Amino acid sequence: MPLLKITTNVPRSQVPADFISEASVVFQKAIQKPMQYVAVVVIPDSLVAFDNNQEPAAYVEIMSIGHLGEKENVIISEAVFQLLGKLGIKDTRAYVCFNDKPAYEVGYKGTTFGEIFKA
Repeated sequence: MPLLKITTNVPRSQVPADFISEASVVFQKAIQKPMQYVAVVVIPDSLVAFDNNQEPAAYVEIMSIGHLGEKENVIISEAVFQLLGKLGIKDTRAYVCFNDKPAYEVGYKGTTFGEIFKA
């Protein structure tokens, strides 16, 4: 249920081969959800401008059912920016947006987590 989605203008050739695996571990530790539900998506080669230039930059979306909030988001943001640094993205060249979804708005296994949690 937790999703880390990184959209970046960094070329695919400059994304380390182990980046997805490392990002999964770092994100799971920061968000404190079971690894079996952690999803990480990296979309390289995107058209991204920040401060009207195309130096390495990113837009990051984090979605979760819970485990997001004022204090939690600071911890997660710190972890995400450390990951972005491995892509050569400075902390002044990215935004991280948090989306705390109700369980009934996240589908899984042909139903929603709202229904799964009722069981």
